[in-house]
Amino acid sequence: MHRDRPGATIRTGSGSPGHPDRGRAARRLGILALVLLATVTPARAGHWVTSPYPESTTGYHDAGGNCAGFVNSAGDRLLFFDNWSAAWTVLDLDGPHAVKRLVAGDEVVLFVAEDLAVAFDGPDRTVHEQPLSGTILDDDFTRPSWACGDELAVVVTDQAAYVYDARRDQWAVFENPVAWPAGHHETAVEPDFAWCELRQLDGSAVNLAYSLRTGTFDRAEPGIAAISSYQLLDHGMADYLDLDVDPRLAIGYSAFDGEFTIHEIGSGHIGYQPVRRERRRLCHLWACGWDEWGEPGVSHYHLHVYDSLTGTWSHRIHHYDNQEGVHQTQPDIGGRLVTSYYQQSPAPYAYHLGIFFGPDHTCQWRPIGIYGSSILPCIGGEVAAWGEIAPGDDRWWCMSTTHREGIEITTQKPEIRGRRAGEDWLMFGAREPGSALMDIHFYHGDENALITTQTWDDAYLDPPEIDATAVYILPVHGDDEDVIFYSPRRHEVAHHHYPHDTHVSWSWSDRLVLTWTSAAGNALFDATTGVVHQRDCEFGSLSLGEVCAIGEDEATATLHAYSGLSGDWSTCQADGDCYYRSGGRVSVGYRDDKSRYWAFSAEDGSWAELVAASPQGGNHPDMGDRVILVRDGDRLHAYTPDVWTSVPDGGGVPGRPPSLGEALAAVSCHPNPFNAHLTVGFELPYAAEVTIEILDPRGRRVARLVEGLQPAGTVRADWATGRAPSGVYLVRVEVEGRTGVSKVVLAK
Repeated sequence: MHRDRPGATIRTGSGSPGHPDRGRAARRLGILALVLLATVTPARAGHWVTSPYPESTTGYHDAGGNCAGFVNSAGDRLLFFDNWSAAWTVLDLDGPHAVKRLVAGDEVVLFVAEDLAVAFDGPDRTVHEQPLSGTILDDDFTRPSWACGDELAVVVTDQAAYVYDARRDQWAVFENPVAWPAGHHETAVEPDFAWCELRQLDGSAVNLAYSLRTGTFDRAEPGIAAISSYQLLDHGMADYLDLDVDPRLAIGYSAFDGEFTIHEIGSGHIGYQPVRRERRRLCHLWACGWDEWGEPGVSHYHLHVYDSLTGTWSHRIHHYDNQEGVHQTQPDIGGRLVTSYYQQSPAPYAYHLGIFFGPDHTCQWRPIGIYGSSILPCIGGEVAAWGEIAPGDDRWWCMSTTHREGIEITTQKPEIRGRRAGEDWLMFGAREPGSALMDIHFYHGDENALITTQTWDDAYLDPPEIDATAVYILPVHGDDEDVIFYSPRRHEVAHHHYPHDTHVSWSWSDRLVLTWTSAAGNALFDATTGVVHQRDCEFGSLSLGEVCAIGEDEATATLHAYSGLSGDWSTCQADGDCYYRSGGRVSVGYRDDKSRYWAFSAEDGSWAELVAASPQGGNHPDMGDRVILVRDGDRLHAYTPDVWTSVPDGGGVPGRPPSLGEALAAVSCHPNPFNAHLTVGFELPYAAEVTIEILDPRGRRVARLVEGLQPAGTVRADWATGRAPSGVYLVRVEVEGRTGVSKVVLAK
């Protein structure tokens, strides 16, 4: 609901004017009374926009993906900034409010007070208020009762849950006639859903979830499993009831149908490996497994799998000989597959491997010809490998969801020293004790291909857990400082050499990896281009964003910035010592005294300078994906890249493109029904990673039309159906972790 109480006013500030109405229902009802609109100006290079009114020097402020916000300490004035209009919006409340927090997401900014929640919708440039009943549960911010994401924001009190839905321009309220439990609780927002878990001291809980796809709440009854946020999946969640009950129960939630389901998983011992964070982007499976001892010599292995894409449970039973020394393991969960195995016999330990494939819900048990003391799995998003970690059998078997037959690898060196797996790739090192060199194997699932390279046998093969999806780094500490970079996107390996006896440090983002030493500068690896860039900056370090980097050459007082979208470097003279920070697609360098700021946009390689007006200078900037927020005395300054493309065919207004959520909702598939060719198209508001796939009705991939970084503007792909049979197919479009699915019909 919009703000409409007497005394509440909303004003728009200087900067780029607003934009014409796009037809959302809420804006038709009240936006003309709230926001002053003007003619859209042409797109231009990024620039700083100053807030229209002076504010107190204290308050909360935050920058998100494409929005930023501020609330003063009195809680009676809110300022919001959005990239779509490149302008400030001001809301005056009816008197002060006890402020809890202000947080920014991609398209939404959320303000939370003790009695009021306010959501600012960036693409619409509208403000939506929601009075709160009850008491907000948090008291120390360690487990806040609010969260803000792409198109959703959530606030929870002891009486109700409130979710702002930017797709529907409204607050949804779930009131509970029985007060929530007052114990441990968690709140989270994912691209598809908002969720809160309120756990009582005895371990039982209430679970609530709101689906962006269906626009509905669902509630799991008290006493059902308390789901940790560690178990959130790509489109839902799953966990099992950790109480002394028989039979044991598990719970699942799917954002696609907006419902919780309860599933009995037996009374035996349960073991499962939770999803690794770097595989979250593709993970929609959860699994548990247990043995049931049957008649003498025979056992039954139960595998239970939950799929958040379909909201369904699968139960598989496998019968096997229970011989002395036979050992069975708990499931290993990947993104689109689950594996488990057992020893088929005592020494020499032949194995049977069970593989559950998520896309089509099939389960295969197959013997594999690996013999040794124990099998070692390595599971990724869509890839898996099995072999021996200790000398015994020098073979590994690697496979993927698209190449289920896989390939067998003879490692030559029998001792495995390290393993890592990403979405569609995995790696492991193999050494022979006493040997000078170690083999590093990289397997790519889509290509069903292997790259092997060599490095020293004392290579450091266990770097910190990384959540990057497109790069991998292998720093080496040996007689020669050799660093190995791997690009899954290109299935290529690159090397960089540092002088002997230098200590190598490293950092990474989604597509970039940086290594540096104090004596020899840095090496920046771009996984998109496969190029290693060497740049001599202060101590060799850089600040990395998703597709941009920034650093300082202290000797010349120059800022150096890199754009992963263009593959080019750019410099800016700073004339003094600087700090520097990166967001997703923007970076900023600023003088030590915070008197001057230089913003860099990775989208067009431009720089924009801000000179602080306050004698004390500004503050450390808040960094978002495409927005920067600086506090300068009693004024706020927001940087916007302001690089947009025109949107033809009624899909928007030139100079004001759709939001990412709108772009996915407007994917065009034509003709439909179709015969020999299908064209898929949509408007991409800014350069981003795009995947377009054709799936059959069971979710199996038929074709991948687009994969990789796409420039802003029209994205168009054509599917030549070839010998594909007539029937229903799904077009899956994924942009930066958000997914749109369309149904099409092939009629030959």
